[in-house]
Amino acid sequence: DMGRLLLQKRAAEKITFPMLWTNTCCSHPLSIDDEIGDITNTNLNANVEAVINASIRKLDHELGIPTDELQNNGKFHFLNRIHYMAPCNDPENTWGEHEIDYILIYKINEGKSITINPNDNEVDDFMWTTKQDFQKMLTDSENYQFTPWFKIICENYLFKWWDQLADLSKVENDHNIYRMI
Repeated sequence: DMGRLLLQKRAAEKITFPMLWTNTCCSHPLSIDDEIGDITNTNLNANVEAVINASIRKLDHELGIPTDELQNNGKFHFLNRIHYMAPCNDPENTWGEHEIDYILIYKINEGKSITINPNDNEVDDFMWTTKQDFQKMLTDSENYQFTPWFKIICENYLFKWWDQLADLSKVENDHNIYRMI
């Protein structure tokens, strides 16, 4: 799946943004030792490691990707952080999101693969897409609607990163937090 992006369509049961297409996974770290990081926010490496641990947990939970495959078949690359906010599309306008997101790319090693066995309560559908096909999807609002955070990432960064897949060192480890609110 080299050069392709794994997308998921959120399940109808999701409280926020159900049935919308989005990035592969959001990590949602828990308040547990492996996912807390540095609460003083002075050690970015500790925070990135915590987010990677949470991502591994969520990739297993949402998409059924086995932990050992993630640990052995590729590598996570931390790109940057965005400060994002959006109201949700629920009828009572009860829910919303306001968060700092750590953006990671998991790059599968050449000759390796990952198993995908999605959790029906989390994922309605998934697909691997090429850059060219994904660009067409973004303009086809009749058939594809996307989560607000993913639209922000696409509009500002995704295609630049996609062009750097051969050598992510040119775009990774950005210490800034980009305000996207």
